[in-house]
Amino acid sequence: MAEQKLEQLLSQGRTYLLRIEQSATFVTVDGPEVKGEIQGEVRLVIERAEGGNAGASVPQLGLASPGISGAGGESGRISVRGWGAKGLVSLEAEQGMLKASLEADVLYELIGRKLGYERIEEDVKNPPSEKFRGRLTGTISLVEQARDQVALVLSDGQIHLVYQEGGLGLIRSILLPLDRIRLIPLAGATETGLANDPQSNDPCHPSLQVNSRRLRIQPVGFRSSATDATPSGTSATRQFNATNTVWGK
Repeated sequence: MAEQKLEQLLSQGRTYLLRIEQSATFVTVDGPEVKGEIQGEVRLVIERAEGGNAGASVPQLGLASPGISGAGGESGRISVRGWGAKGLVSLEAEQGMLKASLEADVLYELIGRKLGYERIEEDVKNPPSEKFRGRLTGTISLVEQARDQVALVLSDGQIHLVYQEGGLGLIRSILLPLDRIRLIPLAGATETGLANDPQSNDPCHPSLQVNSRRLRIQPVGFRSSATDATPSGTSATRQFNATNTVWGK
């Protein structure tokens, strides 16, 4: 019964969001494994199932870490921007076995400090990125929820990225375990059983749905030199206090 329900959901095809916030293992060029916190999102597209299998792809992957320390120095903040080619979800014993290939650009502050920046556009410069390849794997299963609702969950999985070329090559691989990660339906979900998922945007009509995001903004001050007596940003506290008075936030 569970296998039929899972196949029914996969047969409809849709896009899911995986929210990630946990520890990853970084292997550095000098050998030892380094643990580091990492968080971000993966957008997973599961296409309509045919013959017990469904297509899968990862159009977008974004991860960030505060950074790691190695013999090559402090990496500084690490960002990972990835995407994936065609993958597969095969149905086996009431579960869906997910396998999808990945490619990623990895950037960290140490690259810019040592190699400088490349001009991308007229007023845009970026440090040279490092190219990684790897896979997203895991087991998709159904978990019963309240009021006859079900949720899709990815367990026993991982994102494994291996360095290919470019940059400094300080990080040789990134291994991010994935266990009990909810597959959150994105806008447009109307399937029976997933339509009232509290983390999705349903049961609102698809034409009215949006996918919410939280943006954190931090004021930044600029100084022309170490002795600048009037740097920008000094009025931020006064302005925020006025905002609190007016808006109560």
